[in-house]
Amino acid sequence: KAAEEKFKDITAAYEWLGEAIAEGLRDVDLPARTVPAAEAHAANQPDLAAVSCFGGLSPWEVVVDGRKIVGLSQIRRRNGLILQVGLLARPEDPPLWQVLGEDPAMGRRLADHVT
Repeated sequence: KAAEEKFKDITAAYEWLGEAIAEGLRDVDLPARTVPAAEAHAANQPDLAAVSCFGGLSPWEVVVDGRKIVGLSQIRRRNGLILQVGLLARPEDPPLWQVLGEDPAMGRRLADHVT
């Protein structure tokens, strides 16, 4: 618990959303789970995140078998908060790495990171 407190940040605003999505995915037999903050910070690969937001891993995003399936983000303004959910439905069509202008090696790394 103490390690979790160390990484408390504004992503806690969408912890509930990640949990709800993971629960919904488990309801359709996908072994989904959210990623706690300490785990997300330890697993992050900045070079992948720089290529695609799906290359990074933020606290409370959803993974299946260790691979990201749902990304979360937020926009905060004085008058409110917008939470956004991204689901990478078909990373292979067209190849995500190609659309992003990356080489096939980066494409394989991204493919290993997402599902």
